[in-house]
Amino acid sequence: MKDAGKAKQAAEFSVDRDSRVPAYRQLVDQISVGIRSGKLGPGAKLPPENTLAGALGLSRMTVHHAYQELERARLVERFRARGTFVAKRRRVGTGKGTLTLMMRARGTWIFSLIEQDYLRGFQQECAAQGFSTAVIFSSDFEELQEKIPCQGVCVLAGKLPTGRLPPYPAMLLAGWPALPLRMDVVHSDSAHGGRLAAEHLVELGHQRIGCAVERYHHEGIRVRIAVFKEQLRRAGLTIDDRWFPTEAACNFESMRELLQREARPTAFFCPTDSTGLHLVRLAEELGLAVPSGLSVISYDGTSLTELATPSLTAIFADRVRAGQRAAELLIGRVQGTVTGPPKEVITSVVLREGGSTAPPGDVISRQ
Repeated sequence: MKDAGKAKQAAEFSVDRDSRVPAYRQLVDQISVGIRSGKLGPGAKLPPENTLAGALGLSRMTVHHAYQELERARLVERFRARGTFVAKRRRVGTGKGTLTLMMRARGTWIFSLIEQDYLRGFQQECAAQGFSTAVIFSSDFEELQEKIPCQGVCVLAGKLPTGRLPPYPAMLLAGWPALPLRMDVVHSDSAHGGRLAAEHLVELGHQRIGCAVERYHHEGIRVRIAVFKEQLRRAGLTIDDRWFPTEAACNFESMRELLQREARPTAFFCPTDSTGLHLVRLAEELGLAVPSGLSVISYDGTSLTELATPSLTAIFADRVRAGQRAAELLIGRVQGTVTGPPKEVITSVVLREGGSTAPPGDVISRQ
């Protein structure tokens, strides 16, 4: 009975071998989400390394590496001859210094939703490792150095701020800097997210698929769309460039015009949740039923997905975990445990099904 229980618990985890995120990191991310959500409560025992490795077709060392990473983050505790357990308490601030999270000036509410998740994860990990946090709204490194004395800075933005780099460790969170990297960067696996979105729509039976884009405001959106299109090609689908707006032609009026065509897509990929929400509302305005007349899938997985009727199917990027990973990396630089050239850390994404996608039904044609 005990062995059956262990096997059942192990079956709750999975590894996507097509993802750029290493298998051990996927396990770390999944277990971290389980702990934060309360699904894995304090004191819960994780599957033995051999059991989990066998269930997922991995080597024991891969699982061992994942458990070691979770132990370093103080999310789990390991005991000889007893196993690995969710930690009952995480150590908090011991006055090791201050790390700063640097954001652009306060903007629209959708970005605030996203930034709050990153900030929460960053602050959680800093507190767990004994560091205080400060937040500054700026897009200039020199302004930062004038206002806040700190030991390291994490920039939450799509691109680097202006001005000279500070004399202490700096990194970019949720950004897409130009190569070669000048500093560490943490972002979600946009490429795999685009691939998952395409696979989902193709598996549902859609053959006429397009993208709805408000604007190309960071490189991650370009990556999501490029990989999405390539996956459609690999599936043998014909790509109609009119269904993929260019940067000069992406706006809501172009979306409206596309939905009113007699020949139009039966499904759309939206590289942000806000675009997905707008598209669902636009479809409703035009008399297109979602999902029977139009399927919609978005990227981000914020609470906006629940505001749509029906709720959005979305690619979920764990921003809290990304914030934690950024703090881990920055603290490693500050303490000297992480050295060498700038690193790119890619956090895993998963598909969460809502009510906005379904097999193609009767398409409502409009002239």
